[in-house]
Amino acid sequence: MAERYCRRVTRPIEVRTARFEQGVVAVLLLAAFVFRVELLVPISLGLLLVSALAGPRFSPLAVVFDTLVAPRLRGARRTETGRSRRLGTLLQTAGLALAFLLFLADVEGLAWLLTLVVAGTAALDCTTGLSAPTLAYRRVFRRRSSSGR
Repeated sequence: MAERYCRRVTRPIEVRTARFEQGVVAVLLLAAFVFRVELLVPISLGLLLVSALAGPRFSPLAVVFDTLVAPRLRGARRTETGRSRRLGTLLQTAGLALAFLLFLADVEGLAWLLTLVVAGTAALDCTTGLSAPTLAYRRVFRRRSSSGR
């Protein structure tokens, strides 16, 4: 289902924009955990949800990056496929939605664990550019293309 939804996005997106978004989400979620501010989890969920539904180009954090940060940066712009980025955002959104529901059900331990997993994947993506969902997506589609489908 997620794959069919992701097929709509074919235009490439700039890597720095996506990494900025992941960095902000990671900082918000880690601050939520350290200071035990559960309200930051649904705020991060909302940011990721808008990015997942409207596309990475139209997320509020991408707009902030493109208007305030990008004009001040130098260097070549690298792009990547929007499909893989959107798939990663959808998986992170699902994890945070589940964490939010667990917070509502008062199962805080598991909710914080899921929050930290999403924060860890966002931090990994922001700092290294390695996105686990993106890597999985590329691996699956390399196999499909090499098998002649």
